[in-house]
Amino acid sequence: RRNEELEASVGDKNISVNLVDNGSKKFNDTCLNCNKFGHKAADCKFRRQNDTRFKTHLRNNPQDHDNKRTNKRGKYMIDKSRKRGQRFNQKRGDKNNRSQNNNERSNKPMTAGNVNSTKDDDSNNDSDHIIECYLCNQRNDHTSAECPNCDAEISETEGAPEGQLSFDAIFEVYPEITISDISEIKVEKLTCEVSDVSLQKTIDILKAQKRTHTLRGLDAKADKTDRVTVDFEGRIDGETFEGGKAEDFQFVLGEGRMLKEFDDAVQGMKLGESKTFPLAFPADYHGREVAGKTADFMVTVKKIEASHLPELNDAFAKSLGVPEGTVEGLMAEVRRNLELEVKTRLLKKNKNAALDALIDNAQLDLPRSIVQSEIDRQIEGARAELKQRGIKDAEKAPIPEDIFRPQAERQVRMGLVIGEMVRSHSLHATKDQIKAQIEEMASSYEKPSEVASWYYRDNRRMAEVESWVIENNVTDFILAKMQVSERAVSFDELMEQQQQ
Repeated sequence: RRNEELEASVGDKNISVNLVDNGSKKFNDTCLNCNKFGHKAADCKFRRQNDTRFKTHLRNNPQDHDNKRTNKRGKYMIDKSRKRGQRFNQKRGDKNNRSQNNNERSNKPMTAGNVNSTKDDDSNNDSDHIIECYLCNQRNDHTSAECPNCDAEISETEGAPEGQLSFDAIFEVYPEITISDISEIKVEKLTCEVSDVSLQKTIDILKAQKRTHTLRGLDAKADKTDRVTVDFEGRIDGETFEGGKAEDFQFVLGEGRMLKEFDDAVQGMKLGESKTFPLAFPADYHGREVAGKTADFMVTVKKIEASHLPELNDAFAKSLGVPEGTVEGLMAEVRRNLELEVKTRLLKKNKNAALDALIDNAQLDLPRSIVQSEIDRQIEGARAELKQRGIKDAEKAPIPEDIFRPQAERQVRMGLVIGEMVRSHSLHATKDQIKAQIEEMASSYEKPSEVASWYYRDNRRMAEVESWVIENNVTDFILAKMQVSERAVSFDELMEQQQQ
């Protein structure tokens, strides 16, 4: 702990502030331009990089940034009556005006309808302009008043000279973050190729979705690929159990929807036939009340239908909505979608592996207030989910904080480490990167332009895309420096890993 004197002028009254710093960084090391620790506003890269662009943008579009960054910044003090980390200017009127404009700005969706381009009305320029406004708003117009982790404890001290106010301010600050030599970190990177076998399996699934069924003869036995309709009832120690009874239940033999013992027992049965057989539930069965137990089932076959798969031809391609309406067009579209799915899943798995390795080799003390905020956020999310499920009085349900603490601490640790990497190596998301990411995500939908507009209309969605791009930037940066060993996996293995 150390004490520092900070002189602040508010109107014509001098106030002496005695700051008690519980962290390792000084309060006046906080940049008033981007609200980040470790540098001052005069040295802020955002200010250096964006001043010219911002002034041009403001001159051409005054309706977008009314009173933004035009107020003179004065000296600040911590005010006990204000919200967390609130700072205010010498001219209170300027501060109030800026806060009001910030609130109006945050509540105003960024759409092509309320952002005017001075060059032309082309949709491509509109999207560029929207992203430009979003980045300006995110990086240049926020204040420390919006920071949720600056809850200072204020206590007035005695002995201040006449006309001055002296007080102690105790607060948490962002920690020093030390990251080990990235070049010494080892990580495994997965690779996967879309093979012709994977392509054919996907085509077979599409054909199965379009199959038709016809009744089998009265003497026909149920066979693999047949769709059967059955009644069944299971008992354990003579007692029925939840989920163990159904009527007019349909499933296709051999598809793996039912446990293998149940599937095998029905195969070979005829219409109207009944059978009793034992079935042992696996120890890891999802139904905990029956997992590892053996039940006696009685099943009666009520209908047997033969399955008929459609031929792979142009008519089949047209039925799936392929624009070209040809088999070649269908195969190309399926391959393109599979490659996009593989790319997305590989990116997610490799990013998680790289970031996990990075934070495991980072040393920092977690700020308690930020961890607590993350725990509270996750608890609120859990309550909201319970409420959606129809749980009565979900908002009052007792939820122990310890359940969420490990996950919250890891989330906070990851956020701080990623933030440090972004700050240290200038890995911020660019306008072109955000636009490319939105276009890529929208490309897999039937109407990409509408999906892209859906993102552009909401700053929260834009923030999600920006976070995704930033994580990708950090991942690419550290993978280029880490000791990476590649391991090829099959398409099926990659899909199974994603489900686990």
